[in-house]
Amino acid sequence: MQRYSAFCLALVCILLLPAAGTAAQTGDADRAAFEKRFPSRYRVKRNETLASIARRREIFNDYFMWPLIYKANRDQIRDPDIIFPGQELVIPRDMTLEEIIEARKKAHAPAPDIVPRDAYSPELYRRYFQKEGAVQKFDPDNPNTTGK
Repeated sequence: MQRYSAFCLALVCILLLPAAGTAAQTGDADRAAFEKRFPSRYRVKRNETLASIARRREIFNDYFMWPLIYKANRDQIRDPDIIFPGQELVIPRDMTLEEIIEARKKAHAPAPDIVPRDAYSPELYRRYFQKEGAVQKFDPDNPNTTGK
């Protein structure tokens, strides 16, 4: 009986380990697709400002969200008007709507409480990368799909 139990345990391990590896690879692939679409780091190019970086579609797609980038990179940016080519900036992805509204107020947005519909949303981040670390399917061609 003990041999049979050991055999069953070994068989289950053999059958489940490749599936677990495949799930991890799929999760990594989804994370890579999300990271490619919405990078968490950005290297500054010549003549760019925090506002022009925030306006980029893959960053925030909203000019007035530049204070979020400044806040996340205060260790290397003393003055938000002065950034240098080659600097690698952290792009915050998991923020609250209140933080976005506060950033838009600091940037003197005409209507800080009204975030543009096509601007980056922290809900998009949370939809694919939940707090417990589960990764859902991410379709890079359609970021509005949940993959369920």
